[in-house]
Amino acid sequence: MKIKLTFLIAIIAIMATSLGCKKTNCCTLSQETNTIVALKNNAEWRTTGYLYKYYSHKDTVALAGSMGEENLSVVVKKSGSAYILIDATFYIVEGGDMVMADYVLDTSKNNTFATTAVTDDLMEGKFELYFKINHSDPPGKYPSTAVFKNGLFRVRWDNVSHVVLP
Repeated sequence: MKIKLTFLIAIIAIMATSLGCKKTNCCTLSQETNTIVALKNNAEWRTTGYLYKYYSHKDTVALAGSMGEENLSVVVKKSGSAYILIDATFYIVEGGDMVMADYVLDTSKNNTFATTAVTDDLMEGKFELYFKINHSDPPGKYPSTAVFKNGLFRVRWDNVSHVVLP
């Protein structure tokens, strides 16, 4: 009887532990490169990442990616050995080119961007971004906010395009 009771308690403990933990693969990169991953409004958002260097602003880089019709762009500027957040946008398109909703950074929130490694080969880091809707067509169709939490990125410098800024 004592063995059965101990066995039953062990099974209940294992079930409570495994059911109480929400397991997710979100927001890890393993050995992936050219990847951006985050929880966007509590759902995994994972995409190929690109870096854009600007001819006219040599110290400015944009990290960008799109998942389906959702597009994220984060503009950062070199400061010492790291990069600091300048601006970010998030927008949703239809048909590949018609912007249906665009979001701007919610500056009342603590938006963060930090590089954890910048080498000759890659840029790696983490971010947390809070957006509020700027425009939606039709009004009310899209969420009023887009929140990217636990964001990670690792993008190789060979995945770079050059852009001219005015």
